[in-house]
Amino acid sequence: MMNRPDNRVARRVIAVLLVLAGSWQIYLSTYVVRSLSQGNSVADRPFALTLATDRVASVDSAAKNAGLRAGDQVLAVDDQAYGGEAQVSAILARMHPGETLRVRARHPDQRQDVTIGIPLAPRTPATGLDWMVSVAGSVLTPVFCLLLGFGVLLVRPRDPLAWLLLALMVSFADLTSSPYAARAAWELPDGWRELALLRVGLLQTTWAAWILLFGIYFPERLPLDQRRPWIKWLLIVPVAASAVAHIIVEVAAADGLRNVAGLLPNLNRVMTLGLYSGMLSISGFFASLGFKIGILKRPDARRRIHLLMWGASVALTPFFIVAIYGLMRGWDNVPAYLIIPGFLLLAVFPLTLAYVIVVQRALDVRVVVRQGLQYTLARGGARILQACVALAAVGGAFTLMETPGVSRPMKLALIGICVLIVLNIRRLGERVRTWIDRRFFREAYS
Repeated sequence: MMNRPDNRVARRVIAVLLVLAGSWQIYLSTYVVRSLSQGNSVADRPFALTLATDRVASVDSAAKNAGLRAGDQVLAVDDQAYGGEAQVSAILARMHPGETLRVRARHPDQRQDVTIGIPLAPRTPATGLDWMVSVAGSVLTPVFCLLLGFGVLLVRPRDPLAWLLLALMVSFADLTSSPYAARAAWELPDGWRELALLRVGLLQTTWAAWILLFGIYFPERLPLDQRRPWIKWLLIVPVAASAVAHIIVEVAAADGLRNVAGLLPNLNRVMTLGLYSGMLSISGFFASLGFKIGILKRPDARRRIHLLMWGASVALTPFFIVAIYGLMRGWDNVPAYLIIPGFLLLAVFPLTLAYVIVVQRALDVRVVVRQGLQYTLARGGARILQACVALAAVGGAFTLMETPGVSRPMKLALIGICVLIVLNIRRLGERVRTWIDRRFFREAYS
């Protein structure tokens, strides 16, 4: 009788969190579909600004021909004093291709302001590949993450590990939808926009800390953490500081807060430190699971960790490569043939977690699952993994064909690798399903 009031309070808190997370995801999904379906009926943005500044970072051909250059200071847009990215988005939203955008700017080597008229070009219509990547990364994967996180928490509302799983899944959902999240927040009214950017900046940046904690505590606490619990804070604190810096920069960029400009060098250093700490945190997740495989005595626990490690490796390794490339060559120079497979394969991570929790009964989730449904989930999960790898290979090949900066021999070699992956994915999928039958469902294999 003593547990009921606590469970009722916990479930009310969960319901509030579910409404908040679900409302944002519905809004974001609507924004993604609307952005993809608008096609060339809306005007494309003619220039991009350096984050949290009023300086031009890059221009398209129309803006360049009109006289706008990288490094120029934007003073006014459409005869309105520059007020941030949200203002520019609102102005472009009510204009159409062919109209002229008036921009008052100042060149770095001149003191006199110039007013430039930029003819707006239509936005490039979304391709089938754009739809596939955007819907998979910003709609389907986040929805699945929310269902998994809140579903487990509703079953075990008083389990700290279930709350940790929810934090990991919600933050991971924001990570996969990161290409659209900030732009969707820009369109919200004042007040709501800042709250949305706070949520996005907090969750996207801290997911590395949540995955580190999950690796430490799942399915049992890491012995090293029991002896020296302070070690994990060496990574978590820089990640948390980076989240604060990220929120400040995003809000400053959206609202045009010029008083943040003097803090930008220090904020960038904090975010860089947080990025490295985040990468070390992900490594700590794998190291924690690998260490537990060697010390856990229960075969079920070791099997679950093996599965989680394999799924996490498939999902996060391509994204890790993208991060390394971005640090070495610059984030704007990361080729699309690396980004697209990286984002598509991220879906494997929540799918693996769902398999480990539902089919393998990790976290002792007491759901009524018949053996036939377990078998369907297991083999279905293998087919979904097969489809994700095939889509990533096809997406990478199509994107590579349209990438101008890659040499022809390199294109042919990489496209050949993608073709081999697609041709052999069915054979590999059959081997994976046979291994699942032999390892987990011996009666089906017999």
